[in-house]
Amino acid sequence: MIRKATLNDFVRIKNLISILEDKEYDEKKMFEIYKKHLETDKYKYFVYEEEKIIGMISFLIKETLHHNSLTGEIIELCILPEYRNKGIGEKLLKYIERLA
Repeated sequence: MIRKATLNDFVRIKNLISILEDKEYDEKKMFEIYKKHLETDKYKYFVYEEEKIIGMISFLIKETLHHNSLTGEIIELCILPEYRNKGIGEKLLKYIERLA
């Protein structure tokens, strides 16, 4: 199931991004950024959940000169390694395409 991410999803999202980047982040700073992003309409976060969060996608809505309109830019697309190559990333991409 795909749903809009909430503040309560932060730890799982942080873990997904840490796996993707193979790096640990300053949790306090990352939480502040995530919280700020959830409070604006420019950033969108969605999670894919099957009993637990196994994937996420985030994107930024912005106005660009070369498109002369609003566009969406994917910022992160993360899937737990053991769930990769099962079509979850494709489902997340199709989900946000329908929102555009």
